[in-house]
Amino acid sequence: MLITGVNIIDNKAVKYKIENSWGNKYGIDGYCIATEDWLKKYAFKIVINKKNLTKNQLELLKQNSIKLSKYDDKC
Repeated sequence: MLITGVNIIDNKAVKYKIENSWGNKYGIDGYCIATEDWLKKYAFKIVINKKNLTKNQLELLKQNSIKLSKYDDKC
């Protein structure tokens, strides 16, 4: 999946436009919409350029990471 857009309301991301990896036969021409709740439940990795992060988010990167198993049932 590739996040290609975001809907922000009151400075909070509420849903994302995602290009799927299965081609244009799925979703709408290969795109779908995911809510913030869906991403929190099902997405385990998001890659983003650090220049797009806030100072607080950059500080969080200094913490020790927690490695999740592929199918973590605690999420």
